[in-house]
Amino acid sequence: MSKLALLIACVEGVTSINPACATLKPEADCKADTHYGCAGQSAVWTAFGCKVVFKCNITDIGYRHCRSSRLRPFRRCSCASAEMVDQDNPKFCSALPPPSAQLKRTTDDNSLQSKEDTSVPHIGLLHTQGLSSEIKKAVINMSAQLRCVSRSSPTRLHLVYSGMRLPTNESNQLERAGIGLVHFSLQNLPLRIHCLYELLTVCMSEGQPQMSTRAFMLKPLMAWILPPYISRVIILDMDVALLRPPKELWAKFKVFDDALVGLAKEQSTLYTQSTNLAQGYNGGVQLLELARMRGPEEARYLAALAAACGTHRAMRRQNAKRQNATAKAATDVVRFSLLGDQTLYSYMAYKEQSLFFNIGCEWNRQLGSWSSQIGGVKKLWVNRPDIHACPDGGCAAFHANLASLKCAAALLRANPTCENWDNFIRRVGRPRRIERVSPYNSGSDCGAARIGFDRSWTEKALRTHYADCCIPVSKLKT
Repeated sequence: MSKLALLIACVEGVTSINPACATLKPEADCKADTHYGCAGQSAVWTAFGCKVVFKCNITDIGYRHCRSSRLRPFRRCSCASAEMVDQDNPKFCSALPPPSAQLKRTTDDNSLQSKEDTSVPHIGLLHTQGLSSEIKKAVINMSAQLRCVSRSSPTRLHLVYSGMRLPTNESNQLERAGIGLVHFSLQNLPLRIHCLYELLTVCMSEGQPQMSTRAFMLKPLMAWILPPYISRVIILDMDVALLRPPKELWAKFKVFDDALVGLAKEQSTLYTQSTNLAQGYNGGVQLLELARMRGPEEARYLAALAAACGTHRAMRRQNAKRQNATAKAATDVVRFSLLGDQTLYSYMAYKEQSLFFNIGCEWNRQLGSWSSQIGGVKKLWVNRPDIHACPDGGCAAFHANLASLKCAAALLRANPTCENWDNFIRRVGRPRRIERVSPYNSGSDCGAARIGFDRSWTEKALRTHYADCCIPVSKLKT
């Protein structure tokens, strides 16, 4: 019996397989035994009053191998075990009850909870690492900018967050700005969803996941995080600025057919040069058919999620064979696996392309971070219009996915006029004035800090491919 199968016997309460599950008594402290756990952690898997603990040993190559040690009861613990993935596959999660039969959620959404008007766009932002004053200000600015580009059409903005709940005065401030709060906890996810989340996060990271990876991997599970009355949602990264009315993007849902996820293609060679993928997707802008994921398409969507880990491993082997250097190949694949959701989606599409709808390059104009880092600004940015240009669609949403220029999204949200955008591009081409700038700085320092690339060629790349990522004054809502 695999380690996860042992867990599932406990989860399902199959006492004929594992009688210990029926006899264990509650225990006050889940973390009392520090000799047990996963990868040296004290946390463990939990389900329905039982938990599986793994004893881990470190070998001389630094790899950790776990074996099932014993069962103990629990209060509130969870586990993201890097070791389980070495021998266990996320497909084992399919033995758990379907989430539709076990939908338990404690959400705290202060936006409208009446019957949903499906014509009104719902936009979601996800943040899991603490809501600092800077983050809250950025979300309020995004809400104001959405009202500006919406041109009198209603839009619902939801901030999805975990951790400590916001104090009443702070939540009221966000509500007055038109922002609905959705507070969630992993423990409230249906068990099969929690199982997939933990195992996929580790599988895609090839080891202990980074905090950002764990956050990214929540986006494909929004159907079980957002309240049931939200049947569709547009998920935006915090470094995205919409430049056209959200209702235009929302209209894409009408032509989804069998698709459940709408994405733009990755506008770089990140995936195609390191794997056998014909194309990759970018996760900065996501259209998710939540109601269908929770309902008639649940089995299809969850099967594709579970199969992604096997695709990741296959791509890793293919790359190793192609490179004839396993260590280097592993590094290449792991690097983009840390991108989390968009790599997961790309792997899902490899096996189940019908799940995905191409929303068009105009709705996720990516700044080209991966191309510029891999091949240089001139070679794989300025001179690759086949990747970075979007001649038919223009620029409806700008994605500042270049670490040193993430402030460009904040700048556009604060002032999306073409004059302001042109001044930003000019600053990028001039000698730097400061060492670094906050990604939420929307002022004249944005573009004036160190960018890590040739500044004149970066300015040329911006003018060549992104000059239209702005709004003429005549089109702005007054």
